[in-house]
Amino acid sequence: MRNLSLDEKMYVESYVENNKKSMLLAYLLWFFLGYFGVHRFYLGRWFTGIMLLILTALTAWWTAGIPTIIWLFIDMFLIIPMVNGSKRRAYKEAIREVNKMS
Repeated sequence: MRNLSLDEKMYVESYVENNKKSMLLAYLLWFFLGYFGVHRFYLGRWFTGIMLLILTALTAWWTAGIPTIIWLFIDMFLIIPMVNGSKRRAYKEAIREVNKMS
């Protein structure tokens, strides 16, 4: 990869800043709407968001939602790396855009 000019670096930084996901919002979605997987949808994890939604729908009545509670407990610790991963993806997308423009 080549060195970026100052303008390109500024573009990359602004792109990342505008496209990164908010840690606070991710945790608020997890806390209030976690049973429906909304925090995973927000973080771009569509497949696991759908799986969490299905798990909640299928087990909420029979097991009092215990499988979902376990998943949400684990997600409490996984949100940080998921948000950081979204920032890395935004950075890579910005670099690709800069390389396309050149």
